[in-house]
Amino acid sequence: MLVEVLEQLEKNPDRLADVQERFLHVLIDEFQDTNAAQLRLSHMIADHFAANNRPNIMAVGDDDQSIFAFNGAELNNMLHFQ
Repeated sequence: MLVEVLEQLEKNPDRLADVQERFLHVLIDEFQDTNAAQLRLSHMIADHFAANNRPNIMAVGDDDQSIFAFNGAELNNMLHFQ
């Protein structure tokens, strides 16, 4: 489902802008358990043009609690987050 959402937002800039304006701040909890699609979607939503290349995104996680690797979670999402 996430892949379809990503594709639709990429194909339709107006829809992406609408979503970005609805969600001006993005908070990700349990960040250590995110997969690549979830991380990509969060950045797309948080990267509103008014953010001036400084997206309003915050992530909370604990690298000692990463348990969803079997489900595509990538601990590196958290370890390399800036």
